[in-house]
Amino acid sequence: MHSDQTLTVCSPQIGIDPESNLGGAVYDREILKALAGLGVHVIIPLPRGERHDDVPNWEIVPTARHRWKYYEYNLIFRRAVARLIAEGRTLGIIRAHSAASTGPGLLGVARRHSIPCHLHYHHWERHTIRNLIERWTLHRYDLITTDSEYSCRDLIERYGLRNRVAVNYPGVPVRFTAGPADHDLRACFGRKQVLLFVGVLTARKNLSFLLRVFGKLRAQGRDDLVLVLVGDGPLRNPLQSEAAHMGLSASVIFAGRVGEREKADYYRVCDVFIFPSLVEGFGMAPAEAMAFGKPVVASKTTSVPEVVEDGRTGFLADPTDEEGFAEKIARLLDSPDLRADMGRAGQRRVAEHFDFNRTAEKLLDLYRQLR
Repeated sequence: MHSDQTLTVCSPQIGIDPESNLGGAVYDREILKALAGLGVHVIIPLPRGERHDDVPNWEIVPTARHRWKYYEYNLIFRRAVARLIAEGRTLGIIRAHSAASTGPGLLGVARRHSIPCHLHYHHWERHTIRNLIERWTLHRYDLITTDSEYSCRDLIERYGLRNRVAVNYPGVPVRFTAGPADHDLRACFGRKQVLLFVGVLTARKNLSFLLRVFGKLRAQGRDDLVLVLVGDGPLRNPLQSEAAHMGLSASVIFAGRVGEREKADYYRVCDVFIFPSLVEGFGMAPAEAMAFGKPVVASKTTSVPEVVEDGRTGFLADPTDEEGFAEKIARLLDSPDLRADMGRAGQRRVAEHFDFNRTAEKLLDLYRQLR
């Protein structure tokens, strides 16, 4: 493991709550921890009142909070970083976690003081204002990292980038590992088999499709089957209404947003993890499920095939084919041995490819090339 006692990375963050399980927040929290573990001094301007871990080599600098829109953080963080420089602080790298809400402001202060600047980009989503800002911002960063080969190709093609774009796979937190299921949570489901989804309840997660797939499985006479949705979002009420209309209310459980420890309990208690998402920059949830030794049935779209190895750590299926998705799930439900084999293969794949220490080492090497 490399170390670098001289490098200071300034990475303003809107939120790195220890209990947040939103993909972007998890990524930033864990990569900044891993960089600190390599000896990098990490300065984190953070809005006052935001929760954070106490990590050796982290320095939290409180800032103002936005009042109306997240775009305000371009100005808030620009001022915070400029103040650090005015105080005589030597910043080796300025890192932005969003091309729109922090990218332009940090780019300005980095350019003014000739400091290399890095931006991490997860994946593209349609949003007119944000996309316009991204088109202006992305060309101007010294280094852009993305979560997957899919995101890298899409980013270069969509915006015609000529600056450096590097793929650096995220990791899975080391505390996410197989273990005994929580007794009380397991008791909630009795002897029933548990299908699990973890993520934000939004359109791109394709959850109406998942309800229809689950309905087909129930129609096969699988009365011992429940679907648990962990997460919250704008589609929660419509999805609950849809489940009720399909007669599935008693067997579809909306667990809501949970903390990291409770999320781990849900992973441990499930039999099969389901992920029908239409667009992913990486697919953190399937990787987490694999770390817990759980087989996955997921969409064969965007970056997901880079995470789930079809036929080895789970199955990939067309996210528009209800019958195909249901058939893959049924195969796993009916074969404890297959579930166990794929679960072990998933754990090996995570250990070999998706480790935040490895991610941080690669990022540190990229930073050295900028200096």
